[in-house]
Parts: sequence; C-alpha cells; structure tokens
Amino acid sequence: MKIDTHPIYLFGIYRWSGTTPEQFKEHYLAHHAPNIGAKIPGVRWYYTFLNKNPSVAQEGPPRPDAFAVMCFESEKALSKAPSTPEWAEAISDNIGFVSNFDTFEVERVTIIAEPH
Repeated sequence: MKIDTHPIYLFGIYRWSGTTPEQFKEHYLAHHAPNIGAKIPGVRWYYTFLNKNPSVAQEGPPRPDAFAVMCFESEKALSKAPSTPEWAEAISDNIGFVSNFDTFEVERVTIIAEPH
C-alpha cells in the first residue's frame, strides 16, 4: 500500500440547471478540462471521472455529474493556484455550465497500481 503525500483535492461537479448531461459532458471534455483545468499551474496530475448515471430527476439530493481529482506539486503550489488567471478562467467558465461543486481534501492510497 502506498500513500501519496502531495496535496490532492476531489471536486464533485454539478451541472447548471437546464444543461443536459450530454451538453455538460461535451463542454467539460472538449473545453473546460483540457483547455483550462489542465493548465492550472502547479497541478502534478489530474483525472476526471464522469458519472454515467447523473439522473436528471430523482428523489433525494442531486448527484454530481463528474468528479475531478487534482494533485498539486506542493502546498505552496496549491496555495498559489486560486490566484492564477487559469483558476479565474475556470470559475468564469462555470457560468452556464457548472452550478456548484463540492471540494474535499483527500489522500490517495494505492491498493493495486495501474499496470504500465
């Protein structure tokens, strides 16, 4: 078992009301993630996981449409990230696309590593 010691954040991302899951996925994968999120300075690695069943209408609390996991090079890089133009662009791009997101500081514990 291996524990990653770099700062890692998980974002639960919820689409904007009136945006379909398909519209969300298209914008997120074609624009937001590769052109903005991947360019935030200090990001060491970045994965996203799309919810295959975000469910438009359901009982109970809303479900995230995607989960993004970002690992930063250091605590210093993490603390600088929110003041970068790339971060500001990501927040601005959320309008009409992302209604809100939950943020969690997490630890990555590797149980079975991906084969290389």
